[in-house]
Amino acid sequence: MQSGEEAEPRTTRSPLARVGSWPIVLAVLVAATLVGGGATAVLARLVGDLTSTSGFGARSLGDPRFVALAILATDATLLAGAYLVVIRRGVATWGDLWPRSARTRSPVLVGLGYGFLFVLLSGAVSTTLAAFGVRQDQGALFQLAGAGPLARAALVTAGVVFAPVAEEVFFRGFVFQAMAARKGLVRALVYSSILFAAVHGNVAAFLPILAGSAVLAYSLHRTGTLWVPIFAHAFNNAFAFAALLLSSGIPPS
Repeated sequence: MQSGEEAEPRTTRSPLARVGSWPIVLAVLVAATLVGGGATAVLARLVGDLTSTSGFGARSLGDPRFVALAILATDATLLAGAYLVVIRRGVATWGDLWPRSARTRSPVLVGLGYGFLFVLLSGAVSTTLAAFGVRQDQGALFQLAGAGPLARAALVTAGVVFAPVAEEVFFRGFVFQAMAARKGLVRALVYSSILFAAVHGNVAAFLPILAGSAVLAYSLHRTGTLWVPIFAHAFNNAFAFAALLLSSGIPPS
C-alpha cells in the first residue's frame, strides 16, 4: 500500500491531482518567486534610473510605485507558472483553475462576507499576538505619506485588483485544488495556507495571513467558485489600504 504523499486520492475526478504533489507545487512556487524577484529588481533599477521629472525618481523600494511594480511582477509570474504547468502541459483547463459553480447566486455578496470574516479572524490573531509583544509591521512597506495620487492609485490597483485575481488563481485555483484532489481537503487547506503565508515573507504577519488564507480556501470549497475568494481577498486588501491611508492622515482618493 502506498503511503502519505504518493497514495492515490480517494477521488481522482480532478485532473489537477496530477500536479498536486509537493515537488511540483514547491518547484512552481520557488521558480515563480525567483523569476518575479528578478523581474522586480530589473524594473526597480529601470524605474529608479529615470529622472525625477518623470515622477519616478524615488529609489527606495518602500516607495509605493516600486511596491506596485513588485506586486505586478511577482503575481504575473505566479499566473505564468500556473499556466505553464497546468494549461500549457494539457493537465487541465482554465475552467478547472477558475471554477464558477452555480452553488451561490451572489458571489460578490458572499465574497464580501468571507472577506469580512477574513478581516475579523486575522485581526483577532494579530490582537492575540500583540498581547505577546508581536506587532504587525506590514504598514512599513507602504510609505504613503509622501506619495502622490497616481502612486497611491497604482499601488491600490495592483494590491486590490490584480493581486487578488492572480493570487487566487495560483494559490486556491491551482495549489489548493491540486492538493485537495491528491491529499484531501484538510491537508490541502493547511498546506496551501502555509505556502500563501510564507510567500509574503513577513514573520510577524505569518499567522494572521495563514488564518485569512484558510478562510479563502474554505470559501472556494463551500461555494465552488473562485469569484468568492477573489472578492474576499480584494475586500481584505481594500480594508488594509483604507486603514493605512487613514493612519497616514491621507484621505482616500
